[in-house]
Amino acid sequence: MPPSTAACCSCSRCASGGPRDRRGSPRAATPSTSCAPSSAAASWPSWSPSSWPAGIQCALEGLLLAEEWAERNCATLLLAALVVRVFGVERARLETGELHVRNRMTGRIFFTRYPQLFDYFHGALQRESTQMDSNERASGNGNGRRSGKRRQAVQLEAMLLMLSRLYPSSLEGAESTLNLSEFVPFLIKICRSHDLMTRERAALVVANFVSQEQALAEIRRIVVELKALQLRLENLKEPPTLDANLVHGQLLLLLHLHRLVRWTRPSLARMQLHTLASLAAPMLQCDVCAFGALVDVMVAIMEDAVDPGLVDFQLLDAIAAVYRLDHKEVYRRCQGLGISMRFYQIFGLHLHRLHGISQGMVQHMVEDLAEPFGALDELKVELWLYILLQRSLGEERPLVSELDVEHFQFSGDIRRYYKTLSAEERQEIGEQLHQSRAIRSCVLQMTSTSTTRHWSLQLVGRLVALQPLLKEPALELDQLVRRCSEAHSSHQEPGLVLGLKRLIGETESLERKHWLPLLNYALRLVAPVQPVYLRHQAAELCELLVRSRPKDQMGWGTADVDVEVVGRFARLVLLLLLDEAEWLRHGAAQ
Repeated sequence: MPPSTAACCSCSRCASGGPRDRRGSPRAATPSTSCAPSSAAASWPSWSPSSWPAGIQCALEGLLLAEEWAERNCATLLLAALVVRVFGVERARLETGELHVRNRMTGRIFFTRYPQLFDYFHGALQRESTQMDSNERASGNGNGRRSGKRRQAVQLEAMLLMLSRLYPSSLEGAESTLNLSEFVPFLIKICRSHDLMTRERAALVVANFVSQEQALAEIRRIVVELKALQLRLENLKEPPTLDANLVHGQLLLLLHLHRLVRWTRPSLARMQLHTLASLAAPMLQCDVCAFGALVDVMVAIMEDAVDPGLVDFQLLDAIAAVYRLDHKEVYRRCQGLGISMRFYQIFGLHLHRLHGISQGMVQHMVEDLAEPFGALDELKVELWLYILLQRSLGEERPLVSELDVEHFQFSGDIRRYYKTLSAEERQEIGEQLHQSRAIRSCVLQMTSTSTTRHWSLQLVGRLVALQPLLKEPALELDQLVRRCSEAHSSHQEPGLVLGLKRLIGETESLERKHWLPLLNYALRLVAPVQPVYLRHQAAELCELLVRSRPKDQMGWGTADVDVEVVGRFARLVLLLLLDEAEWLRHGAAQ
């Protein structure tokens, strides 16, 4: 007797006796997707805002308790999806690196919507701050202990990442007891964490959560502790055992708190500069990472000292003592830990600016950023290029535009330094750099050896763009036209176009032999797959070609018409008029 085939549902497949094998014999019925009961799907909770707090807690706990990478990966993906749900799709950040205002939320609104998360974050931060000291003193170097500590740091970083999107409301404490200030004592203790990213995020969150008065009080406390540390280091003959994590966390906290209060209390800002300058030399001997954070704080304070008289000569001399340290020793210690000396030279730039001598600023930009530290090539080329681009923008017929400045993506410290200069200093420094023979020889030497040096593509591209901005660029049109036809990195395109624009603008009329390679190069730049910046450069090349009397060069109206050149030129114009960027189409039409 054949086995019974019970139907799993009322569908035609089950009603016919269930599934059969190739011979037609019946086999055990297995519910398919089409006939699976819908009760299983109904048992899943709806993905509504009320379930988001539970999902956030689940993701954070998964980061801590997961033993396999797949589990941690799932927890990370879940947390990322919930962050997008709560705070919205990520928008472009501000120039300062801060999140867009639409990706942030006041603590009052956030914890009113999800009140259970306040207790969860409060308990987790309190637990982490309580265990911070015991974790630092814990003995044993087992792999389990290290991996557990790392998972704990990952969970804490994720928690701080969410809290960094919150900021206090103007009604903080007026309508609710769910105040962000209750997290601050725990976050200050977390600033001494063994993990660098945790220290940085905790310091940033503290600066977001405190008021200006609370920030001033915390700055005073940190300055007093740093002054006591300085006196202790000076009185000891041998270097003591320094809690580098604690000192580094205090300096990070000082950095973010100063950005909140600025120079609202000039006496306190001067006290910070004097204390940090006195602590710099012993800190360099103890820990170069903390020394770098110390110099970063001094740079942040000096960036805001734009009004004359804020820094007197006595304080300026104390600050200069930091730059008079042995540069080779600083470089050796930084190189040992893989730290760039960029922060130290940015400090030197602001120091010379506060002295107010333009010649000293230019001398620092040319000489101090040269030998023997080859690692400063990135900084000096970026600084020279940014200043010369800004100088060109101020000319009557500028060679560049704001789009060129945006394309090179200059770092924030270079932009902030340039903003602190007065209009007279910008003009004088730009003119001296433009005419400097030392910079010209350095640029030509670096350009000639760029193929043998292990430089980044970004540095090579900036170096190529820097040469046309000099007074004597040592460029020839035949050489540039030949380079356009050769294979080269896309990072060199902006520099080649700048060189062509300058030489074509200085030439009354182009030779006929140059038209075809220039049109081929412009057609390559205007291709739809190219970024909009390069298509814009092709439009500017087209404009320069139009000004070079194309009818005479093409033989228009004569029997010797160059049909190939006419066809390439017409194709270039049509591609520009049909470009997907509206502003580029309008510019080409004009």
